[in-house]
Amino acid sequence: PPPPFDPMAYMPADTYAVAEIDVAQVLASPYFETVWGWAELIDELDPNLIARVRSALDRTERVILPFASNRSGRSPELGAVILVGRYEPGELEGFLREAADSEDFQDLEIAGHRGIGNDDGALIQLDPGAWILGPRYTLDTVIANPARPAVLADARYLEAQQQLTIAQPAVVVTMATVNDVARTFVRRETPLSSEQAAHVQSGAAAVSVQSGVQGEIVVRTDDPALAQALAAEAQQGLGEAGQSMEARAMQLHTVAEQTEVQQDGTDVRVRMGLAAQEVEGMLGALDAFIQLALQARQQSGATATEVPAEPQPVAP
Repeated sequence: PPPPFDPMAYMPADTYAVAEIDVAQVLASPYFETVWGWAELIDELDPNLIARVRSALDRTERVILPFASNRSGRSPELGAVILVGRYEPGELEGFLREAADSEDFQDLEIAGHRGIGNDDGALIQLDPGAWILGPRYTLDTVIANPARPAVLADARYLEAQQQLTIAQPAVVVTMATVNDVARTFVRRETPLSSEQAAHVQSGAAAVSVQSGVQGEIVVRTDDPALAQALAAEAQQGLGEAGQSMEARAMQLHTVAEQTEVQQDGTDVRVRMGLAAQEVEGMLGALDAFIQLALQARQQSGATATEVPAEPQPVAP
C-alpha cells in the first residue's frame, strides 16, 4: 500500500521554522466565540466573506505554516499555508476567489495535483483532505518533489521542541538557525542585536487555550552570559508592562503578573499561566473597550454625514 499522506513533506527545503495550529482545539476553546464576535463587528469586512471564513474554519483540523526564504533566497517569508480538514468540493476555491476578489484565477495542475491559481500563486489539492496555498515558485517545486525539510530532523530543532512542557498545545512554533535565512530572521525580526542573534541556536513556543490560557517560550543559545542578559531584559520588560496604565485599564497587567522568567545555563524559558476567571475578566474588559470604540466611531460617522441645513433667506 502507498505510504500515508504526510503534509510536512510539502514544505520548502530551506524551511527554518514551522508553526502548527490545532484548529479544532482553538474552536473548542471557551473564549473563541467572544473573540470571533469582534471580527463580526468590523463594518469593513463583508459579512458573506466572514461567513465563508467561519465555514472553512469549522471544517479545518490543522494548519501548518512553514517559514523559508523568499524568491531571492535571501529574506525570510511565510513559505506556504498547508490546510488539513474535511472540506466540501469547491469550498476552498470559492473562498479564495471571493477573498482575493480576483477573476484571473484559472483551473491548473501541478505535478498531477489540481487546483486554481495564476502566475503568482495557487491553491492546490494535495490529498482528499489537504490543500496548499502559496507562491507558484514554491508550489511548483515542493509538489513535484515532496520531501520533509532537513530542519525537522535537526538536533537543535528537536531539542527546542522537547523543552516545551505544555502537553496539548493549540499552537506550536519551532525554529532553528539551520541556514542564513534563519539567522537573518533572528537578526531582523527580534529585539536582539546582531551580536546576540549570532548566538541563538533554536527556539520554541506553545499556547494552550483549553482551560484558561497557558503559554511558554524557550530560547536556546550557546552563551550563558547572553541567556542571563536575555532573562534580565525579559524580566524588566514584564515589570514595565505590568505598570502600564493602558494594560491595567484592560486588565492586561495580569499577564505580566502571571509570567515567570527562568535561566537554565544557556537556555531562557518564559512561562505564563492564566486561570479561566482571569481570562474571562480580560476578555470582558477588552470587549467593553471595543464596544466603546465602535460606539464612538459610529457617532463620529453620523456627525460627519449630517447634511447642513440650507441657510434661510433674510427678509429685506
